[in-house]
Amino acid sequence: METLVLDFIPPLTGFEGAFNTFRLGTGMLKKVAVGDEVFLMEGKRKVVFGRARVTQIEPGLLGELCLSHAAMNHTEVHSTDKTESSARLFAYIRKLYGPHIALPTKRAVVVYLERIE
Repeated sequence: METLVLDFIPPLTGFEGAFNTFRLGTGMLKKVAVGDEVFLMEGKRKVVFGRARVTQIEPGLLGELCLSHAAMNHTEVHSTDKTESSARLFAYIRKLYGPHIALPTKRAVVVYLERIE
């Protein structure tokens, strides 16, 4: 089986230890399973910067997933104010995909990862 490459947008932060990534849609459910190893790639330059193992996968609605899982997202894991993590992450995702796509009712998947050194 081919190793999946997960693309991340700079700035690259929060990729030490355990973290998660949000992916819009449900396609990720068919691509990855708990225990799989994935490559982490900086999408702008197309450079692989690490590997990680999938530890959990949770599908749901984007708004609800943000409320439950934003604090462990790689963009928020080092944040000192966790009370605003879900709002910041949702705003970031809306900025990336646009407000017409990144709706609270949009299907999404949270993939938890553990960095492999």
